[in-house]
Amino acid sequence: MPLIHPTFSIVAVLMLVAMVLAAWRLVVGPSQADRIIALDVMAMSMVAAVGGLAVIEEDAELLDVAVATALVAFISTTAVAWYLQKRGA
Repeated sequence: MPLIHPTFSIVAVLMLVAMVLAAWRLVVGPSQADRIIALDVMAMSMVAAVGGLAVIEEDAELLDVAVATALVAFISTTAVAWYLQKRGA
């Protein structure tokens, strides 16, 4: 599959741009909710990168890492959103 590697390179650059923009929002974000969303975007970009790497390397064990990371990110985002709602932010 010779088309996968150039496509992965393009997608990797786009994910890097998304992570840089999310890091900027993390630092500058006007509210706590913006910062939490930025962390979630960064985590999901990492999950996508690991998933793409699993395809390129043909290593199914990396998918376990991606699923575990996605699960931890989801639970963390949900917990912080619940906390911010209870706090009234």
